[in-house]
This record gives sequence, C-alpha cells and structure tokens, in this order.
Amino acid sequence: MTISLMQLWMPIILGTFLAWISSALIHMVIKYHNSDYQGLSNEAEVMAAVKNGSPKLGIHTFTARSFSLTTNSA
Repeated sequence: MTISLMQLWMPIILGTFLAWISSALIHMVIKYHNSDYQGLSNEAEVMAAVKNGSPKLGIHTFTARSFSLTTNSA
C-alpha cells in the first residue's frame, strides 16, 4: 500500500504547527533558556562605556537588570 505526499499534507502541516506551539510554550512558560543570559561582573562599567561611545541605532542586548542604565537622561 502506497501513500502519496498529497494525502499526508494535512498531518504534516498540523504536526509542524503543534511542534511550533509546543516549543513556544516550553520557552515562554518554563523559561528553559533563562540561565543562558547572565550578567557581567563589571556590567555597570560596560554599560557606561557603551553609552559614552554613542552607539548607532540598532539592536543592542543587555540584561534586564541593567536596563535603567540604558535610558537616555537627555
């Protein structure tokens, strides 16, 4: 008995969607990768150096606890 790919398109799409939803829930609810983001021992100095360097617009990632250092007081 042969099953063609056209007969399997709905289970493939459904399985892909369920895997994507499961992955999103694992990462948002369980917070599986939170331990991957750790602060620096001299984070305040690093933030001051970056702020004084006048970085161009873009995506700059720092930990959440140092977010107050990134706000512009001007």
